[in-house]
Amino acid sequence: MLKRDTGRAGTSALELLHAAVTAMAAASSLPGAASSFLREVCPRIVARRGVVWAVDADEITARCVGSWQHASAPVAASGVVIQPSWASADASAESGESPGDTVPLRSLLPTEGAPTRLVAAHAAGMTGSGTFPLRFGGPVVGVLEVWRAGSPLDLETRRAIETAAVCLAYWLRHDAAVMASP
Repeated sequence: MLKRDTGRAGTSALELLHAAVTAMAAASSLPGAASSFLREVCPRIVARRGVVWAVDADEITARCVGSWQHASAPVAASGVVIQPSWASADASAESGESPGDTVPLRSLLPTEGAPTRLVAAHAAGMTGSGTFPLRFGGPVVGVLEVWRAGSPLDLETRRAIETAAVCLAYWLRHDAAVMASP
């Protein structure tokens, strides 16, 4: 069972999926869809921070298209106590992620070993953190990062997020196609 931000049980994986998909369906842009998704999902899984990254055409970098942070989290978003570990790894760590910021794709997804940002999150006590590659019928088009303290997400919750994230992947793919058209 998922927990609301209050710490009480009560949000099921199905409710999480419904809320995320409904919020994204009402969006008229990729940043709107990403923000809506994060606003619905992060509090339900008691996350401190969430970021949606779009993989750029070069497949080397990823660009922030939306972020969410719990009200009590530090203003320097990458922060949530993780900032010092990331400061040398990527420039966006200094001020937190905001739409348009970029990071190396390899810092988000495992190539050899764990992604550096995830390792830093775990080292800072965010042991329930995770990344979700976003795919829509092909290669990875984006990455969802979620920072949370405590135990890792249970399988039912991960599957609900992964299912809802397919809609995010659609938005990412659609946005990339629009940007590429003349």
